[in-house]
Amino acid sequence: MNRDFKSDDRLTAYANQLNRLVSLSEHILGLARAGHWAAVAQAEAERQAGLKVLGDVGALAPDDSRAQLIRDRLQAILDLNAEVMGLGGAVCETLSAQIRTLNEGRVARRAYLENEG
Repeated sequence: MNRDFKSDDRLTAYANQLNRLVSLSEHILGLARAGHWAAVAQAEAERQAGLKVLGDVGALAPDDSRAQLIRDRLQAILDLNAEVMGLGGAVCETLSAQIRTLNEGRVARRAYLENEG
């Protein structure tokens, strides 16, 4: 086992922060699925602040089970984020289609009114 990491306490704090960030990422995904995009933005700002304070955990051997645990949690955050981004992209496409439809209706109405009078 590699003991080059800063301390077990620091590693525990790092892992606890990652756990909080995974939970927050799951919460963000739930908000996104429910269509609460303003709340998503607010929670994302909180998550970004939490990511910024993670810092450096120190060196761990690649085969150290704690390193795998950290990798797994970071991957979970990335996976959840990708799902939120996918939902956001779908909402953007839907809104764009609705805007196009509204604009087409406005153009058609204007053309009708111009030809009527």
